[in-house]
Amino acid sequence: MCQRQFPNSMFRLLGHFLSQNPASTVWVACLLVIAGIIEGIGMLSLLPVLNEVLQKSSATSPVVAIISTILAALGMDFSLSSLLMFLVTAVIFKSAIQ
Repeated sequence: MCQRQFPNSMFRLLGHFLSQNPASTVWVACLLVIAGIIEGIGMLSLLPVLNEVLQKSSATSPVVAIISTILAALGMDFSLSSLLMFLVTAVIFKSAIQ
């Protein structure tokens, strides 16, 4: 059986995992990508929280508009408590799949 030679030890390790158990390796990689996306959403949800706390300006940024739309779709008002609940839920969901 011919094995592929990888230039880097990290790639050799990844190749080993892919050859031994490809389904689990792909599954774990997909879950890590999803966890990264959720972490980004959680970090972006801090912007409306800061905007709400500081009440700096009435102008809304695109991020605030997107988070406001998501909260409205979930039936929540745009308040500090709902923003914090959204942030905590995103962090818990990320931790659950990581």
